[in-house]
Amino acid sequence: MTQPYLSPFFVNALPLKLEKMVRESVAIAEKRIVKLLNISRFINIIIANQKSNTIPEMGISGETLSDDLIIIYLDKRSNKITQANLISMIAHEINHAQRWFLLPKFDNTLAGSLILEGLACAFEQQINPHQPSFFIRTISSRSSRNSEKIKAVFNKELFIDNFSWQKKRKVYFVSGNEKLKLPRWAGYQLGLYLVQNKINSSGKKASELISLPVNDFFNYIK
Repeated sequence: MTQPYLSPFFVNALPLKLEKMVRESVAIAEKRIVKLLNISRFINIIIANQKSNTIPEMGISGETLSDDLIIIYLDKRSNKITQANLISMIAHEINHAQRWFLLPKFDNTLAGSLILEGLACAFEQQINPHQPSFFIRTISSRSSRNSEKIKAVFNKELFIDNFSWQKKRKVYFVSGNEKLKLPRWAGYQLGLYLVQNKINSSGKKASELISLPVNDFFNYIK
């Protein structure tokens, strides 16, 4: 029997039913993701019960630490955790890990972050088209006009080296800002919009664009 490439490690005790759901979700993700992204190395998945890091409407979230280590955060008391959402979140973070593996020279611009997130969101849609998460439903339901307004706010900072990720991440990618007219998850929304434009113009799937350089998504701007 072939050893799986995706391995969960639990740092907190979880209810048995939830632990079983997580293990099954990782196994399903393995079948859907590994071949699509041509993964041929082991990627560790840390499973941590940490409510403060989760999306309240879903009870989960994720983070990628390196090209072979991701974290899935859970609120073990949430009744909103579903297998479909777990699979999508795992897919999102594994997409990050594989892009970093294929393009080891980190792009530290805002444009690079937008495309990194946009590709992961589009990959969620690719592997789970019929049960999108609350997160994906929210950002994909907004209009192109709304996304263009976000781009107008970001335009001057897109290609600045050493973008202040830590200072601006919360506003640009998470909470939004009423004064700047940025909705919640604005950066993810714009990233998905840019990647979707590339998918439409190229006829390729998100998984086939994973190693495409950032500038190729911005040809109409530069």
